[in-house]
Amino acid sequence: VKLIDFGIASQQDETRLTETGLALGTAKFMSPEQVEGVAQLDGRSDLYSLAVLLFRILTGQFPVQAATSTALMVKKLQQDALTTTHAAPGIMWAPELEQFLIAALSREREQRPAYAATFWRQCERALLAQEALAEHPTNPLPTPVYHEPQQTTIQEKGALSDTVSAEHWQDETTP
Repeated sequence: VKLIDFGIASQQDETRLTETGLALGTAKFMSPEQVEGVAQLDGRSDLYSLAVLLFRILTGQFPVQAATSTALMVKKLQQDALTTTHAAPGIMWAPELEQFLIAALSREREQRPAYAATFWRQCERALLAQEALAEHPTNPLPTPVYHEPQQTTIQEKGALSDTVSAEHWQDETTP
């Protein structure tokens, strides 16, 4: 038995379980051109399926969602995939990863990486950007700046001098 496209199998004697014009596969992982029944699929269809798997691993969601397999296939032909930001809004996503997945999950196969090596290079670059962002997140709120204590002398007429230590916290946004 050979494993083909996340669940489609053929027997050892090479008996085909698929035929031209027949859309067969796990709907959640099928590329739009598979859904259409395009006769000549290329590697971009497999890379689409791999991008679906990566999206699911990263966000916990599928990039195209519907209640039934039929509705899912229609959506794959008519709507763009979710973005990582939409699928998992509580996570800060690197723009490189977001753009990579938008391209890899494009409905138009010409917009997707044509070769596995290209897909891998772009994916690796995007995941490294996400890792860097996770290690050093940018804080959208201003960070308080601590200023060293200043010595202030208070002196009243006819009284002894007292030295008072004052600590100052200042927000970077305040002048």
